[in-house]
Amino acid sequence: MRADAGSGASITSSGDSRITRVGALLRHMRLDEIPQVYDVLAGRMALIGPRPEDPRFVDDSEEWQRALAARPGIAGVTQVIASDWERRNLDGEDAEQKYRQIAMPAKVLVDGWYVENASPRLDGAVLVSLAMQFLGGSSTTPVHRTVTRAVPGAEALFTDPVLQTNSWIDSALGGPDSP
Repeated sequence: MRADAGSGASITSSGDSRITRVGALLRHMRLDEIPQVYDVLAGRMALIGPRPEDPRFVDDSEEWQRALAARPGIAGVTQVIASDWERRNLDGEDAEQKYRQIAMPAKVLVDGWYVENASPRLDGAVLVSLAMQFLGGSSTTPVHRTVTRAVPGAEALFTDPVLQTNSWIDSALGGPDSP
């Protein structure tokens, strides 16, 4: 980020003017995460786990409490399945609104699912999926397939840029659209 960036938007989009060329390269190569290794070594973070979220997006709901039950991670399931969707859809003036209305409800459910189902096998799948994405491999990774089977509708939410409804989330939570 530029020194004069100020507080700025809470969502950092790909075309954000606050990002320097060097910063963009570090982000693209995911090297901007390296300082968090210190937090892993100090025991404040895990290598794999729910990604830390901006406190402005967190509430006291049961879903958030479940997602926050684990130490935050440098890498996580939602980072794998949401990164392409976020890159395609979180530009422009309505980026924060899209993030709050579409991405956050799904991410908190997927993170909650991760906390309840965390295992060395799942963490391995996250690492393999991140490596596949980094190396430019298939966009459908082992984590995508696992989450698609376990959290109905998650894959469509993160790959369909025109999706404007959270009906599957309401269904999962027993909300207004649930049977």
